[in-house]
Amino acid sequence: MKQNPLIKQMMDTVGFDVLSQVQAKVIPAILKNQSLVVTSPTGTGKTHAYLFGIFAKLTKRPVTQAVIVAPTRELAHQISRFAQELADAADGIQIKTYVGGEKRITKKSDTQAQLVIGTIGRLNDLYLEANTIDLHTASMIVLDEADMLVDQGFIEACDRLLSKLSSTIQTLVFSATIPAELQPFLRKYLTNSKLIQVVEDAAFNPQIEYQLIAAKHRTYIDMCLHILQGLQPNQCLIFANSKSEVSELGEKMREQGHKVIELHKNLTSAARKHALMRIDQGKVPYIVASDIAARGLDIENISHVISLGFPKDLSYFKHRAGRTGRAGKTGVCLTIYKDNDQNSIVTLIKEGIDFKHVSFQDGNWKELMPYQHKHRYLNKEDKKIVSMIKGRKQKVKPNYKKKQQEEIEKFHAKKRRAMIAAKIKEQKKARAKERSKGGSS
Repeated sequence: MKQNPLIKQMMDTVGFDVLSQVQAKVIPAILKNQSLVVTSPTGTGKTHAYLFGIFAKLTKRPVTQAVIVAPTRELAHQISRFAQELADAADGIQIKTYVGGEKRITKKSDTQAQLVIGTIGRLNDLYLEANTIDLHTASMIVLDEADMLVDQGFIEACDRLLSKLSSTIQTLVFSATIPAELQPFLRKYLTNSKLIQVVEDAAFNPQIEYQLIAAKHRTYIDMCLHILQGLQPNQCLIFANSKSEVSELGEKMREQGHKVIELHKNLTSAARKHALMRIDQGKVPYIVASDIAARGLDIENISHVISLGFPKDLSYFKHRAGRTGRAGKTGVCLTIYKDNDQNSIVTLIKEGIDFKHVSFQDGNWKELMPYQHKHRYLNKEDKKIVSMIKGRKQKVKPNYKKKQQEEIEKFHAKKRRAMIAAKIKEQKKARAKERSKGGSS
């Protein structure tokens, strides 16, 4: 890689001293014209991995040579900004970005951009329906965040596009995971592809402190507003599980005087552009987003991530946390939880996440006993006992959990006494039997 002057020039352009693990593996394979399936965690530099490879192969010919498909408008615009930085340092390379919600092109240009970036719906519209862009000349295509394309039901549209491009096109699929629904597509278009898997990259591994804080009697939103008093972030990315939750939290934060931007899929194209520009400029300390809206966005200065509960698909939790602690910096991922989040927490602990249990009271942060100590996990028998206890008609009193635990322990003690008594009785019978045998002989 050091011997390739084009790659070195691009590294200098974007300020990279070294390549990440995924970049070091992907770029040579792209230059060898190999089709790839790449799985890599968030924050390991995969966007620049394929951009470096593509730009090293682009020529000045005014025809489309590479296409990048993104699952969201935000991600398409972000990729476009990264690509434009490289194009500005190159001579004669044009980039065009096409996403939904923007003015539709009605006339085909005499010349085509060498690199086209867009969302699959708009690309199919302009290429297959309106015939105002030419993609048939492309020799490379990237499907970025392919698992997200599957989640949003776009993989059939990708199939439709690929079926109209050259059968020899170099296809590059990048995804955090490979869901089962993606497998038929991969078998159809990437039978001779190379699989590159990057589990973690020590040089780029996020330095994240995971924290848990109980919502207790508050809602997720109210608890979030409470703890914001104790944070001084460079930028803080807050994840909510629905658009309505994003909107409600954003509105309440503004009422409290916080500067905040909301990101969700229902924003207009103009609003999205304006929001991303303000985020890039670092003018707004708080960003409230859904998983879909934030997926793939690269925001450099995130010092804190707050998660309102856990996503239904727990794999998204690591994507949430991975927004902070990048490039050798440290970050905090603070998750607000309720009692019904216990299964998610236990699963993540088993997967190796070390949560610090904290509280925020009277303007001070305090570290508590570990979550595992606070929550004794009940086995099937204990759960049966709890249901028996709950079956008794009684009012809920203070310290009911402590009393519930005492009831469980009493039940087990009673059971042990009964077992010991039964054993003693059995032993007495055996001894009496032996004595009767001895007397008869």
